[in-house]
Amino acid sequence: MKDSSGNIWQLAAGAGKDSNLYIVNCNSMGKSNPSGNIIYQELVGVLPGGIWSMPAFFQGNLYFGPVGQTILAFQFKNTQLSPAAVAQTSNRFGYPGATPSVSANNGQNGIFWSSANTNPAVLSGGA
Repeated sequence: MKDSSGNIWQLAAGAGKDSNLYIVNCNSMGKSNPSGNIIYQELVGVLPGGIWSMPAFFQGNLYFGPVGQTILAFQFKNTQLSPAAVAQTSNRFGYPGATPSVSANNGQNGIFWSSANTNPAVLSGGA
């Protein structure tokens, strides 16, 4: 991912049952630091219900499917993730949440998919 200066960043996203979303710099994981975690970006409480699945990434957007919530889209801008969701689905997904994915033709015309352990199991929509 490029920032506004043209520098390339290798970032990874992670989340869990604590409802927090973490972005880490893969080239500077921080090692052990007695003064605290060295996290590139931490968004506290933005994934209510927690996460039990992997996110999906497409055209600068990161999609998560928290437990009991809608699918939430967060947008990267200049290598920083938006502090709140910029879009969401209308469907809510019970436990264990949904696993989002995107299929596209050469990075265009994305189709958003979500699979969940509920009925119906797979839903699609525009990405």
